[in-house]
Amino acid sequence: LQALSEQLAISVLILKKIRKVIEKVGSNFITSEDIAFHLNITVRSANRMLKELENKQLAEQVYTKHEKQRGRPKKVYKISLMK
Repeated sequence: LQALSEQLAISVLILKKIRKVIEKVGSNFITSEDIAFHLNITVRSANRMLKELENKQLAEQVYTKHEKQRGRPKKVYKISLMK
């Protein structure tokens, strides 16, 4: 992770946190709500982490899911920490 962090200019801490969430969820398809819940942070902070990973091509939005009739659909991201 250290080499990837230096190569992409992303904090090692962010990469470790994302890897921890992937292990807990059991999949590399995650939402900002998954990150917020497992790391005990706000959804806004989780969205910032995902946006940073998306800018560095480590995450891509694969689809949106709409669980209820109201509210915004949730974006589901595929995380690829191994480049």
